[in-house]
Amino acid sequence: SLDDGSWCDVNKGPLWNIELHRTSSDASSPCALLMKFNHAISDQSSANLMLDQILYTLASLDERGSIKDAATVPQSMPLSLEESVLGTKRAFKDVKTEDVSLNTVKYVLAKAAEGSKSPVILPDSITGSNEDGGGILGALTIISGRSPGGDGSSGRKSTVQFRKLSDSNTQALLAKCRANGVSITNALTAAAALTSTDFIDGGSSKKDMKRNYKVLQSLDMRRFGDQLDKCETVSCKAGSMDLMLGPLDDYSGESIRLQGDVDLENKFWDLAKTSRDQTSDFIQNDGPQEATRVFDFAMTISDMNNLVHLSAEGKDTQGRAYSAGVSNVGVYERQKGVRRNSNADGERDTIKSKHGKYEVQEIYFATSHARSGCLYQVSTMTVQGSMDFTFHPASPIVPKDVNAKYADAFIDLLELVSGGERTNPT
Repeated sequence: SLDDGSWCDVNKGPLWNIELHRTSSDASSPCALLMKFNHAISDQSSANLMLDQILYTLASLDERGSIKDAATVPQSMPLSLEESVLGTKRAFKDVKTEDVSLNTVKYVLAKAAEGSKSPVILPDSITGSNEDGGGILGALTIISGRSPGGDGSSGRKSTVQFRKLSDSNTQALLAKCRANGVSITNALTAAAALTSTDFIDGGSSKKDMKRNYKVLQSLDMRRFGDQLDKCETVSCKAGSMDLMLGPLDDYSGESIRLQGDVDLENKFWDLAKTSRDQTSDFIQNDGPQEATRVFDFAMTISDMNNLVHLSAEGKDTQGRAYSAGVSNVGVYERQKGVRRNSNADGERDTIKSKHGKYEVQEIYFATSHARSGCLYQVSTMTVQGSMDFTFHPASPIVPKDVNAKYADAFIDLLELVSGGERTNPT
């Protein structure tokens, strides 16, 4: 389902698809609600809104036999990402270069400089060396509108693993993050980079290798710029920023997990602080606004869809642009719900994990990285105090068994640095 978009017709609809799967014939047994949607018009925050409203409505029908007060206040069409972040009538087509500033120039130069650090984007089992898998020549070939050659992306499929960080370990990790002055997301990006070092050599066991890791960190763009979108209806405001972490020794994560001494664990927290500092610098220099502005400009002057297609087909990158990616939606129960008739003029209620007899126990979400995206990808959300993780890279670049080992190592590393119980030491 993750890679199959055949159910979605962007011209006629549907753009959403929801299926209910029972785990047994017992009506009281847990169910799995599978929600599929076109990411161009919805993101995970939108899916949370939808799920919460479905359960709220069902509980209202059970309790009162009516959905009058549970009904959602009608919403207008959502704003575009450019409008939400940059403000109305501030897209490139409206203002041309009027809004270009020194921060815009710095952002573009910083993006250009990332390539000079040659971040690893493919395992050695595919590249046969420690090359970055792309290089300037390949990039220029794609920008020129020509294919760099390759076997295409049709053979790549998502491979998925699900893992859970217990309530106690999640709270222990949060406490350690606060003690080190970093966020949970900072810790997750550090864990992604360090765990990647354990698998990047593809089993060739090269010695004394150090590599840079480019980590894609997801951002909810509703939080930045003019902040015009308040997440009152479904829309897509998913954005991201790049973190450059390294150089890191191969098997850095494994050395921390196996030896587990304070000095090695400090390397984890130092890397998390590097992630924090890069994130802070990005935000303080209007990075979200500049990223939106530059992307809008690029979409205006080029055929971005074709460039992505050419990159996906290329043999040198196989559609990979990042060493790893991390998407952390945060705490499910802290998000604001939809505006309902019962509170049409007041404060919106927060999303609940329990409505009547209906309870959300776990949420696992993912986007497809089969055609293009990150080498390793981790997506997570906290529900009822526990973090639910989905690991969803593209196979055969990352085989199913390697993804399972990566997931186990990632969770074990988090459990170790949190000081909590290690459920499956690797």
